[in-house]
Amino acid sequence: MSMHLTHLARPASLRMLLAGITLATYCHAVPFGLPPFLSDDDTLPPAPLRKPSVTRQTEVDRIGLDVFERAVQCWPAQSLFRGEIAFEGRLHGAPLIQLDSNGQWSQHRYSSANLVARLPLYSSLEVDRERERELNRRLHAADAAGEFSLTLMERERLQRELRLMTALEQRARERVRAGVAESSEQVRYLERVAALDGELLRLRGRMTRAQLQLVSFCSSDKAAEFTRFLQVQMGDW
Repeated sequence: MSMHLTHLARPASLRMLLAGITLATYCHAVPFGLPPFLSDDDTLPPAPLRKPSVTRQTEVDRIGLDVFERAVQCWPAQSLFRGEIAFEGRLHGAPLIQLDSNGQWSQHRYSSANLVARLPLYSSLEVDRERERELNRRLHAADAAGEFSLTLMERERLQRELRLMTALEQRARERVRAGVAESSEQVRYLERVAALDGELLRLRGRMTRAQLQLVSFCSSDKAAEFTRFLQVQMGDW
């Protein structure tokens, strides 16, 4: 019994016990609700971030395919005929003997100049090269479109996690203010909130890089329209 009273006599434990008894006796606060991780609920505390523009994985997949198709169509159209043209000049001279109607012979010097163009046929090898170039373009476009859609999904996850950690930090702040928790509890959530904010900034850099890669596929007359389309898909940060 004496050990139990000695334990209660400790200042820190006694203060926390008295604070808990006071809160339980006189306070009738509404329980603190945490926002869910995989859905949005307006009845919960408002989120500190704007709602992301993409909320479903199927929507992100559709955007990725749409971005890829637009990037391929945005590529400047070039001629499929890539034959090499070689020009060759020729100068020819030879004596010319003519017989006129009076039966007289005359001798002249005949000269001619010719310009010859050598144009090879479009071979199967050139067709294969064109197909290889087209394949490389599509692969690069697919990589950039995949990175773009991946950053959209990662941004949504980070925003949801940041919303949850911010709510937990707010809860810890209220607990510290009421004297029922130590400040280290709030510090842990603050560190996590700061780390998530840094991840969002780095993710924004990745998304900007993917956007620039996609726009680089476009000709100058189509780049502005494609940029506006990508900015709509990115939404607000």
